[in-house]
Amino acid sequence: MKVYKTEMNIKTAPELYIERLYHYQAFDKKRLTKILNKGTIYFSNPKDFNDPWDCRPCFSKFSLDDPDKYKCTVDWFAYCARKSGPFLSEADHLESEKKLRSDRKLLERLLDEMTLGMEQMIQTRYRVYCLSTHPDSTLM
Repeated sequence: MKVYKTEMNIKTAPELYIERLYHYQAFDKKRLTKILNKGTIYFSNPKDFNDPWDCRPCFSKFSLDDPDKYKCTVDWFAYCARKSGPFLSEADHLESEKKLRSDRKLLERLLDEMTLGMEQMIQTRYRVYCLSTHPDSTLM
């Protein structure tokens, strides 16, 4: 069974030799006062982003046309099922895996459910504070 690594190696700005970071936002006197007086900053909810793809996972069902990717997707779901459902017997896990290998519509439905579930989880659990190394970005 393939083991899926989920840890990320994240480096800090000093580790990347970044001396300054800039934050862009519309001028809001109330928010600026809060930052300066209370030392607090505002983290945006990903659901409020104007780019529809920011912080939204997308798993392509078209990739399932490739037999190797189909197998890899089934293996990943099987791995997750075993990790989150240890109370099920090995026979039950194998039966579910067999069903996924032979029922593409079921696998596609699971991908859709996972996409929606992850999007909702991200919007509930995470907030974002955007910084840039560029002090004069026209786009920002």
